[in-house]
Amino acid sequence: MVEAAIWQDGLLDGNTANVNVTKRNDTEIYATTLGRVYLLEAATGKRLNSVYLGDHGAEPNREARLHSYQDSMLIVGCNGKVFGLHPTTLHKIWGPHDLKKGDGVVNVGVRMGVVYAACNGYIFTIERETGKRLASNGLSFMGDGEVRLAFFPNDFDYVAVGAGGYVKTLHLINLGLSQITEIRGYHGIH
Repeated sequence: MVEAAIWQDGLLDGNTANVNVTKRNDTEIYATTLGRVYLLEAATGKRLNSVYLGDHGAEPNREARLHSYQDSMLIVGCNGKVFGLHPTTLHKIWGPHDLKKGDGVVNVGVRMGVVYAACNGYIFTIERETGKRLASNGLSFMGDGEVRLAFFPNDFDYVAVGAGGYVKTLHLINLGLSQITEIRGYHGIH
């Protein structure tokens, strides 16, 4: 069985690049592409608000990643930067934070009020309310490409990061190494 689309908004401002979406609540979603963030009505696709993040995410094929935190802030990572936005007005609360080097995809998540942002072989923690950078880890031996994040649902002590054929488990507080595993036979881009 193939589900039919409830609504379809063909192009967001004429963009044809990658679009990422995340749920805000039961009636609204966020969508982002090429440096723009949109707040849309989930049932109809009606645009409720949008913001342009400037040239920080405007390069073609630069995906933006989103995380909606308890409906009090939208965390956006794109083009090597991370922002904290107001959930309805989409005004910048803090950011952009330049994530050390490069302009790659930024994966973001929030755990216990702390923002985790990973990009180009680095992971950073940022205080959610103020945007103050707390800790970082250069993820040695993992290359300088995209870094994926995974949080354990029942364990508040660790975050798993994956890049360059390796998986590392880091302590949430100081990003210190807990464990490293090589994925045999994988040769990532370094």
